Amino acid sequence: MAMKNIRRMLFALYSWLFAGLDILVPKKDSVYLIASHTGLTGNPRFFAQHLLEHADAKLYFIVPEKSAAQAYFQQQYGHRVKFLKYRNSSTLFLALRAGQVFISHDLYRDVGFPLRRFGTRRLVVNLWHGIASKKHWLLSKEKVVHSFAARSRQFSAIVASSSADAVAKAGVFGKGLEDLWITGTPRNDYLVTEPNPLVQDLAEQHQAMRAKIKDRALVLYAPTWRKFQTDFLPFTEQDIQQLTELLTEHNAVLGLRLHSKDEEKFTHLYASDSVVNLGSKQFPETQVVLRNTQLLITDYSSIWMDYLLLSRPILAYWYDYKNYKQRMGIIWDMPSLFPGKIAFSFAELLSEIKGVLEAGLTIPAEYNSQYKYSRLLFHRFADGRNNQRLLNRIEDQKRGES
Repeated sequence: MAMKNIRRMLFALYSWLFAGLDILVPKKDSVYLIASHTGLTGNPRFFAQHLLEHADAKLYFIVPEKSAAQAYFQQQYGHRVKFLKYRNSSTLFLALRAGQVFISHDLYRDVGFPLRRFGTRRLVVNLWHGIASKKHWLLSKEKVVHSFAARSRQFSAIVASSSADAVAKAGVFGKGLEDLWITGTPRNDYLVTEPNPLVQDLAEQHQAMRAKIKDRALVLYAPTWRKFQTDFLPFTEQDIQQLTELLTEHNAVLGLRLHSKDEEKFTHLYASDSVVNLGSKQFPETQVVLRNTQLLITDYSSIWMDYLLLSRPILAYWYDYKNYKQRMGIIWDMPSLFPGKIAFSFAELLSEIKGVLEAGLTIPAEYNSQYKYSRLLFHRFADGRNNQRLLNRIEDQKRGES
């Protein structure tokens, strides 16, 4: 405990010293910084491309490793993009000058330095990485300098997909509703518009997926990560055998998109052509995977909320519902809002999958109204203009109009 308190004190001192340096360095609105410790995927990736295509901007990126997306951006946009090393001295200087900062989680984790917004001197927009569905670490009551609440105060704005999402995020992050921008989630433009085949990294992922799936329907299992659970095992080998036999009968294939921390436990399953690995290492963009999915099976992940935009069937597999709800917390009354069948055991899940396959992979008529309600609840927009709305909001903010 003593060592932990010492580390906290040292970090607090470092944060205050850094703040003193940060406040002295002039900020430039022309310096756009996009940072995400999880990589150039999702909202940061899609919004960055929109900025490059629709704004006269040079973008600086702080991302952890090279990727196909980075190669595409460098090839396509040349001198207009620059990728910086994490916690590098030149990165520090650039970060201090940045007047526009876009992140996916929080400033310290994504940028690598405890930046501050200093009122209106720096615009910090948290693009986040999904619609709010679970209680989050920012709700923690940990009382230390640079606590989770202090990190949240450094966001100028947080992007939301709907009024309901805005209210949930306002509660989770402890922000006023005026700081929630209901523009729609940037990455979801990809789900509701025809993808541009010239966008190389996304086109390559799509083609690689089609090669794995072949001419079969994709049934995707995409669960959330249970950080409290070391023995994540939703299926036994016998369960997988029964499931793949059922899918084979209906010319379908099982895709597994597991958290990277869980993926290694299931490598033995991918030797079969009936189970394909659709993890983030193989397919970084979740939206590419969703576009190719005919039936989604998930649990407490908000992935099903994005999938609503495709109007395809969804199943929930809640084999550990009570334990998860108690340990992690869930914001919404999920049993009432979920627009599909809910299975609490593998036997129930197998039966529900069989029913959806036999119905031609369509949404059951009994869930049509619930599906429409949930879609309207979590998505104000489905017009493919989320990125442009966000850019408009930023331009208004710079002009002092909002």
